[in-house]
Parts: sequence; C-alpha cells; structure tokens
Amino acid sequence: MPFLVGALLLSSSALAAVPFFDVPADENAANIELLYAHGIVNGYPDGSFRPDWPMNRAEFLKVVTLAAFGEAPQTGAIYRCFADFTGDEQWYWTYACRAKEKGLITGYPDGTFLGAKFVTMAEALKMSFAAWEIVLPNYVREPDNWYDPYMDTASYMDVFAELPQVPSHVMSRSEVAALLLSLDRPIKTVAGSPGSDDIPSLELTEAPLCGNGIEEEDEECDDGNVENGDGCSERCLVVVEPVRHAALKIEQRPTPTSGSAAGSIGLPLITLDATAGRQDVSLTGLIFAAEAGDLADGQNYRILTDRDGDGVFEKVVALGKVAGEEVVFSGFAVAVPDGVTIPLQVRADLRSNVTESELALRFATENPRYAEAVGALDSRDLTGIQTDDEECTENFCWIAVVTIDPQTIAISGVGNLYVTADTQPIPSRILLLGTKTDAILGMRFRAAQEDIIVTSIALSGGTNSVALIELFQKGDPRTIAVLRTTACETPTAGLFCAQSRDGVFTVAKDTEAVLFARIVLLADTDGGRSGENITLALSPVTGTSNAIEARGKLSGKRLLQNNGNAAENGEVFIGRKTAGANLIVTGSENDVAAALIISIENTNPDPDGTPVPAGTAPIAQFRFSVGDNISDGGATVRKLVFDVSAVNVQIPVGSYALYNTLDASVTHPCTGNMTTGSITVTCSGLGSSGISTAIDAGGFTDLALKARPVYPEEPSAMTLQVGLSPLSDRTRPGVVEWHDGEGDFSWVDIGIPQVRSTLYRTP
Repeated sequence: MPFLVGALLLSSSALAAVPFFDVPADENAANIELLYAHGIVNGYPDGSFRPDWPMNRAEFLKVVTLAAFGEAPQTGAIYRCFADFTGDEQWYWTYACRAKEKGLITGYPDGTFLGAKFVTMAEALKMSFAAWEIVLPNYVREPDNWYDPYMDTASYMDVFAELPQVPSHVMSRSEVAALLLSLDRPIKTVAGSPGSDDIPSLELTEAPLCGNGIEEEDEECDDGNVENGDGCSERCLVVVEPVRHAALKIEQRPTPTSGSAAGSIGLPLITLDATAGRQDVSLTGLIFAAEAGDLADGQNYRILTDRDGDGVFEKVVALGKVAGEEVVFSGFAVAVPDGVTIPLQVRADLRSNVTESELALRFATENPRYAEAVGALDSRDLTGIQTDDEECTENFCWIAVVTIDPQTIAISGVGNLYVTADTQPIPSRILLLGTKTDAILGMRFRAAQEDIIVTSIALSGGTNSVALIELFQKGDPRTIAVLRTTACETPTAGLFCAQSRDGVFTVAKDTEAVLFARIVLLADTDGGRSGENITLALSPVTGTSNAIEARGKLSGKRLLQNNGNAAENGEVFIGRKTAGANLIVTGSENDVAAALIISIENTNPDPDGTPVPAGTAPIAQFRFSVGDNISDGGATVRKLVFDVSAVNVQIPVGSYALYNTLDASVTHPCTGNMTTGSITVTCSGLGSSGISTAIDAGGFTDLALKARPVYPEEPSAMTLQVGLSPLSDRTRPGVVEWHDGEGDFSWVDIGIPQVRSTLYRTP
C-alpha cells in the first residue's frame, strides 16, 4: 500500500537525514527514514540501525505505542502486570502495563509477556490493529486460528505486497517499519524527534552505554573509564541480567539432487538448518571440502537462505572462495535468532567445459574452525565444534554439527539432440482442401546427457495451400506447437516455423519423443489450390537457417549446429542416431485435392458362388463415393483398369463394356488384353463418354462392367472375378484416374489396397 505523507501530518521540511550507515541500501529505507523523523525509531551507538536484525516483543510494543500515541507512558505504580515481571524493573514494563490497560495486549495464557521473545507477523498485526482500532471482520463461524482475522484484514489492506504472508514469520527491524506504514494510519511525532526540539528523542536500543561518562538507567555511575574491559570502571558496573553463552546447532539435511550438465546454474550441493540457543547468534564462517570430484569444476559458490520459510532459497548471504581443497565462506553474518531455525543452502554454477565427472561437498572437519559464529548479545566467539557423535576436543563445544552421508551429483557434458525420421513410415495421402489432415511426417527426438529444450523448429515443403502446421505427440492428438510462415526469422516460400525462448517443447534426458506433423489446408475459396504436392522435411543445412535450435535445460547452453565430424560436442544432429554429417528427414509425398473419392465398394447383387454367366451379362459392379467438402465440388471418374481372373472361361477381348446402373442402356466400350487367365481390362475416356461417371460431393455412383463369357467345350470347373488393384498406393498409379474439377489424379486414397467384386464359380 503506498505511503500517504498527508496521513502522517509531516511536512517535507520536518524530514531529517537518517544517520545510519546501513540503511540507505535497505529496501525499506524510506519507511525507516520517516519513522526516524517522527522520533519513533533510533539506532545503535555505532551508527547502525541493523535493519535485518529481528525485533523482540518488548521493542515492537514500544515502537507501536510511540507511533499510535506519540508519547511514552510515565513510570507509575503499575509495572508488574505480568507473571514474568519479577525482580528488578525492566525498561519495557511500563509500556507493557499501559498497553495492557488500553487492551493492546493480553499476554500468554500462563500470564507472561515474554518481552525478549521475537515478535511474529501475527503478533505484530494484533498489537498494531489494537493500537489504531482497526476493525476486524465478523465470521459466520469461529475462525480456525486466533490470528485469521488479523491476517485476513492485513491481506485486504495489501499489507503483504512487500511482506511475507506467514503468521509465524519473525519480524526484522526493517520489516517493522514497512508494516507500520503499510497500515496507512496517522503516525504521531514524539517530542524531541528530529522534527521537534522539546525533549531528547528516545533510543530504540535499551541497554546503557558503559564508559561514555553519562549515568544511564541502571548504571550506578559512569566515569568514562573503559580500560579494564568491562565497559565501565570496576566501581561503575551496570546491573544487568546475566547473559548465557550462546550455542549453535548446524544440522545437514538431504538436498534434492539429480544428474546435472556442464554449465548448469545454481546447482544445490548441501542444505543446512542452523538453530541458535541461549541467545541470538551470528553465523560468520563455514568451510567445506570436496568429497567427490574437483572443486574447480564449480564456480560462484554461494550460500542462500530461505527467509520466509516457503522452501525457496532466494537470498544470497555469503560468497565462497576455492582455496586449494576447500571452499571457504567468511566475512559474512547470518542472524540466527534464539530458538529459531534458519535454512541455508550451498549452491554453485558448473563450468561449461566440464566433461563427465561428479561433485559432492562435505564439511571440512579436518579444519578445527570449519564453522564459526559469535553471540549477538555478548559478542563472544562460539568455540569448539562437536561433529556428530565425536567427543569434543576442547573444554566445551558451543557448536554442534550433525552431518549425513555426502550426496554425489553426476555431471555430464552439455547435452546432444538427435532427430531422425520415425521408424514407422507414413503412407502418402490425398489431402482435402479446407481440412486438418492426419500425420504426414513423423520425427523421433532423442536427448542425451540432459533434458533438451527445443527453442525453434522449421519444416520445409509447405505450399500456398498450407495455412499452418501442427505438431502433436504420439498417442496424444493435442497440439503442442503451431508452425507458421510468419514465425520464421527470414520468411521463405514453403518454410513454416515455431519459436519460443521458453521452449517449443522439451525432450527428457535419455528418452525419445515421437512427434508428428499435420497440416491445416486453406479452402479453395481462401487460396487453396488443387493439384499441389506437399512433402514436409527437416533440412540438414546448418548456418543462418537451421531446422532445429535447442538448449540444454540443466546447462542452459545453446546446442551447437552439427559440424559434421564424429564428435558429440553439445550439438543438434539431424537425420542421425549418432554423430556424423546431417541427413534430410522427409515425410511422405502427398497430393492436394478439392474433392476426394473416399471409398470403392462391391455392390454386385450376385453373391459369391453364383455360377459363371453365359452370354453377355454383368460380371462386376462397384460403387464410387465422394466425401463432403467445403467447396461442394464433386469428382469425375475418367479411367478404370480392372484385373479379371478367368479360369477355364474365354472372354472375347472386345466384349467388355461399362455402364452406370442408373441407365444400363448407355454403355462405354472397354478392351481386354487377352481372352483368359489374368486379364487387364482398360476403360478409358470415361469423362467424355455417354455414360455418367460424375459424382457429387457427399454422393455416389454405381458402375457395372459387362462381358460375354464363353464356356469351354469340355465341362470343367470355372471361376470368374473382377477387381480393382492396386489401390491407395501413390507409387503404383493408373488403376483409377479421376478429376476433381481443377486437377487430375491417377490414384485414390481409400485406405485399402484392393476391391473385389463377386466370385463366380461353376463346379
């Protein structure tokens, strides 16, 4: 939610520069500046604000009290209002008791306040909403969690635009500033702030500064003597609660790993959970060694943290250096709050020139300082490391490390992609204008060494009748990519392309993906033309116009185009199952038509086994059907070549005639090449004959062949049968020739190789 200056009643002249050296780079710097100008927050004596440090409940209560009411409560008789307010009075007791009076807080069920406990998002919202009397929603039923009304209202107010929407999230000092201003409520100005000269502004840090010569709060005196190292002279000690030495537990947990390719970015190597005890801890150093492989295979070693607990390691907190056999992380500080677990993960990038190898990290336990940390309250180093169940080699070990067996990652070189024709040939087809065809090209994509993302594919062989080309996977007709001429970098006649930086499709490592190409044809009214030939192909040419471009998913590297040698160096190989020069990958040859003969059937009324007729009689009858089409165009049969099998039957070569069963009186002569045996009967010139061989779209016609069989002089077994064969084979044309109104075709595509009429048989 944007911050409204008017809501704060603060003029620009009242803003004062924040004197904190660590604030300008913080993402909430503007919010911190505004709260500082109002006297709500201040910093530490060393000139820092420490925006990433967690804030405890006592500190937050003071900040929200000042922001909402503009003044600190006066010290009074009521300051032991919680069960844990015992012993010497602490600075925040009056804030807590005043807040309890106003209904801002109630404490925990056991009557305690626990001011030193870090404040969570849910607790901060509850205190803030109470301070500014922000109305909560009414629920039809009791909410599942006490914090639901606060989280729901905050979500409605857009509080989580910049903050984690996690009730248990521990609030940092920077995030507290962002939260208060995201509520869009008036912020009071404390007297003595940079905008007021009445009284000194209040410090957010509560501990007195020993040795500065000023008596503060619990100090008995302060003469400025710091030589004896306790911050004050021996006579001027601060009465404070004793600080227990910090402890830290680092526990290694499994890291999701898989084989990786050279050039991979952000490869997870080792995952840790760091948990502090007794006080907050700053983790300042970690050293790892290679359990397997060579550390030089990696680069940009870094540690990331999961700040919001969502399982995503998003923030880099330390950079490592390879020093001999170790990766050293030093000079950083990761805040680990008391009792809070901070997830950490070590990652690296693999160099692109790595060949087959492996890599695994472990703690460098041979180094007695392989983990370093310091207490946040007492600044004391955490000495001594106990690894697993080993004995501590020092008087006491303040760091405990629990390890698991190293996880080895297999490293491969940059992947290779092999594209070949599918092993099952696709037959030629006659393709109908205005329709989506079946598959006319099959391709096998095989990825080696890593998953391969195909970022560009180009198919040649299209024509002006092709609107687009679709790719789909074997067994799944859904379209996974659409190729268009307009998608090609250099528009070229007949070339159809699909490109995507994110990937057109992905081929899994060590698997084959079988993809098919089908086309969508324009109707003749939209520019589609009958008679065109379409043969899709993947070009073997490399250079400026590549049929396939791809990159490795793990390595992120663009695959090279095949250089023609026998080496596999992260390349795209076309037409090859192994390394070698590219070969063209082609589909079937197909013809484009405006109409289709979709079936030829036997419609002879005589059943099989009928005696061979004597004298002139019909010996075969076939039905020719044309499918529906967009142009409503039909087809005309122009030539038929029958194969006649005559056993012990003589048929004069000139006795054959063809007629349409709608008018048997009109016939067209046909010619046989012999009188008996395997006879070829040719009926030519049908389109201009007197009989009708034109078939409307969606219709059919029955054509019958008659002849004059002659019985032998000696009685014997006779058979006679007429057929059309071969059919549906573009390489063996001429059996059926036809015209679709625009172009001539010498074969039919009906899906079967032959059609037989009645088998006449005389015993």
